[in-house]
Amino acid sequence: MARVFGWCFEAKQTVMGQDAHEQGAALVLEAGHTVGHALESLVGMKHGLAIALGLLVEAHISHVRGWLSDTEVRQHYTLLGRNGVPTTLPQEVEIDALMRIIRDDNKIGYLPRRQGYHVMVLLRRLGQPVEERPGLPLTYVSETELRTALVTLRA
Repeated sequence: MARVFGWCFEAKQTVMGQDAHEQGAALVLEAGHTVGHALESLVGMKHGLAIALGLLVEAHISHVRGWLSDTEVRQHYTLLGRNGVPTTLPQEVEIDALMRIIRDDNKIGYLPRRQGYHVMVLLRRLGQPVEERPGLPLTYVSETELRTALVTLRA
């Protein structure tokens, strides 16, 4: 565990060293947080567990867009599963209620608002976030894409 923590700490320090105020490249650390924060708010889920589910949502969206392979999505599940993280949404989560909370996500403003879209971190491949603008690891995700990915985690 200490070794894994060390790797994570070093990786975060590298990112934060480039962008200490999280205004550009360090926004990659927001991966999973759009859905994660909404789950925390809606059902009181613990932060780490909620962010993990958010990462799975983003992996599914990236997969549907043709960026992540089946294997790469499975790698998300394997890694999280090894750490004891649930990989399905709690039954009490109402997707409509979750979508309402997501509409007020804190990444609003980094990209211009688009009706029916949310701003999220997606991966073009493992370790490479999609950049809507150079140096800004955020992209638009339609409500339909988001809802579909959330439903996928219901199974």
